[in-house]
Amino acid sequence: MPLPLSHLLAARHARVRTRLDALSLDALVVTAASNIRYLTNHTGTAGVLVVTPAAVHLLVDFRYRESVRAAQESPAACPGLRAWDVPASYDEALLACLAEIGVSTVGFEAAHVTVARHEYWRAAVESRRIDVTFRPTNRVVEEARLIKDASEVATLRDAAARLGPVGAYTVHVEADGAPRASLVFASTVYTSPARIPAESLHVFGIESEFGFSFGRDLPPRPGGYSENEVLDAVKAVHAAIEIVDSRFTDWKRVSAAPKLADNGGNAGIVIGPACADWRGMDFARNAVCLFLEGKAAVRAAGAKGGVEPLRGLAWLASTYAPRFGGIRRGQVIMTGSCTGITLAHPGASVVADFGSLGQASVVFET
Repeated sequence: MPLPLSHLLAARHARVRTRLDALSLDALVVTAASNIRYLTNHTGTAGVLVVTPAAVHLLVDFRYRESVRAAQESPAACPGLRAWDVPASYDEALLACLAEIGVSTVGFEAAHVTVARHEYWRAAVESRRIDVTFRPTNRVVEEARLIKDASEVATLRDAAARLGPVGAYTVHVEADGAPRASLVFASTVYTSPARIPAESLHVFGIESEFGFSFGRDLPPRPGGYSENEVLDAVKAVHAAIEIVDSRFTDWKRVSAAPKLADNGGNAGIVIGPACADWRGMDFARNAVCLFLEGKAAVRAAGAKGGVEPLRGLAWLASTYAPRFGGIRRGQVIMTGSCTGITLAHPGASVVADFGSLGQASVVFET
């Protein structure tokens, strides 16, 4: 993917500078490589960045001089960039830079600077009588990065395309009425009974859900679709399982934005047999039992929290799915957990029993 253009970098700088002003900082020292790249297009593994209200100071050693020069002669040039040479120590070069540009209250990325490094900076400015006070900051650049610009959206879409075509969607409606959705890639849509390699998973979360398959396309269109139009396109309902996984170690504490970036925690779905005669079903009363290793782990009736499983379909068809070409015939929409997350394990066999609707099952093969 091409590097972000100069005007996009300028907008990123503006968001960070707004935070500096709010924090009463003269400058921010950026040491995380990902944040340096985000603000400057510097792709090297070493470097230190100092952002001030008027300029962007990039400190690099001899390995990156030519790449920085070339980037600055391209449409992806970093606006307001001043490149500083690092002859030996990055810390010494940073101190010299701060002294020369005359900043006083300087923030630093507390999550990316060790205690020892901070102490070196503090002791050095004190012993050399440099008028600089260092203040820790938290997620200044990361919060700016939550707002995705055109370059980032294009990169994310390219990455998604490389993962393969969309095979299904998940949607659930929060207690406050807000819908949440994520993709399910075609490579992770399984037919029950399914056998999935355990080595591909970390969490082994299981949710019993109603899945709705579509008998015709609902392509993107201005104004979207009414609830009745979407329901008319539904061909069948299925007993189904959503497989929950995460790239995060402490996955239960992950906030909404990182979870969304992790594809909503979705690692695949398992689809049971189709039931075409579904329109008279009382989803709120439909008994569901999740069996783990042949033993009942969770029993429930209807969707968790009493949320009607059909509620999110029209929103997804009108608002979310059009970003990916709309809903296509044969695709399935999963509509939120009936039993909550149950943790399985490698080698486990799981069955989601929806009574007369049928079953969905999976074994995590070791």
